[in-house]
Amino acid sequence: MATGETELTSKNWHENRSSVRQKSLKGRYVRSSLQTLDKEDVFLLLESDIQRSKEASQNSSKAHSFRAVLEHLAFGLGFLPFKEAFRLYSSFFDLHIRDKQTFRDKLLDNDQGLPVYVITQHITVPQRYYLLFMLF
Repeated sequence: MATGETELTSKNWHENRSSVRQKSLKGRYVRSSLQTLDKEDVFLLLESDIQRSKEASQNSSKAHSFRAVLEHLAFGLGFLPFKEAFRLYSSFFDLHIRDKQTFRDKLLDNDQGLPVYVITQHITVPQRYYLLFMLF
């Protein structure tokens, strides 16, 4: 990839991330996914991505990881602590060190995200707990 293409790709990625962060914010403690598909359609989309990329690739790992998170949400209680969702997501990658904000942004993305809310609950100590809720 030429230097100009790399810079353009990087710029597009940053612009998309900024857009997702801005548009998904619904309140001080609530972010809503920009994904317009319902959970059944997202399951089909992820399964299609998995079938298309049989080899162990970044796209295959992402599809597997998002399917695992969606399965826990859809067939569990409908919510999942963010930390647990992130751990589940990152377990599908060779490097288990992933950025939690990038994960959150991917969850909320309109093209490849999941139909979820991300809720930040502030406790008296400076810790944050994030929970994911299914959008129905």
